[in-house]
Amino acid sequence: MESNIDQELNKLIVDLSLKLTHEDLFKSKVLKVNNLDIEKIPKEIGILVNLEILDMSHNDNLCLIHPNILNLSKLRELCLINTFISFLPDKFNTMINLQILNLRGTKFIEIPSQIFSLINLKELYMQECHIKIIPNDIRLLTKLTTLWLYDNNIKYIPDDIKYLMCLIDLQLSNNNITEIPDQLTELPELKYLSLDKNQITHIPKKIINLLKLKRLSLQSNPLDLNNVDSIISYMIKTKKIIV
Repeated sequence: MESNIDQELNKLIVDLSLKLTHEDLFKSKVLKVNNLDIEKIPKEIGILVNLEILDMSHNDNLCLIHPNILNLSKLRELCLINTFISFLPDKFNTMINLQILNLRGTKFIEIPSQIFSLINLKELYMQECHIKIIPNDIRLLTKLTTLWLYDNNIKYIPDDIKYLMCLIDLQLSNNNITEIPDQLTELPELKYLSLDKNQITHIPKKIINLLKLKRLSLQSNPLDLNNVDSIISYMIKTKKIIV
């Protein structure tokens, strides 16, 4: 007679079209399930307590994450690219070991509040969603190194962006941003800043304070380049700033 665990493993294998033995599935640290006609991450996912990486991207009808995902205390990376997910389970904020969260091309209209309690999060990808605002609570993600929010409907960069002291890569192209705030120039580790296809008219002089900056891209903005500072002009000529 099968144990409850065996029954749940068997259901996972069938529901997710997996070609794994019960033992291999239970011991798995990485699980990638893509391009299936499924609507939810099944409750049985919670028994895979050894998982560190879960990728359920490109399941076009996937719209529900079962709360049992919270049992995956070792999970470091969760990818749900191009799914129909629009909300996270309650208490998702308890997944404090999560370091990479990829929600690209999902149906979120805002950055979920639970995310701001993920104290070890290093990379957040929410490009190609329907986001209008970067909340000031972004300041709580103090370990964040990568933030990709391009192809959204964001109008401004919050002042509290300055608290992301570890941020290296910020991608905000194809939004509706009108200015680069001075606070953005206070990020000591920022190397890559993309603001293409926005409504920016001015490059602030304080941009030179970004000592580690390797590339600032401002293509397809209505920039006034007639009265730029000489240092900024030099940065443009040397392709450190792309306009």
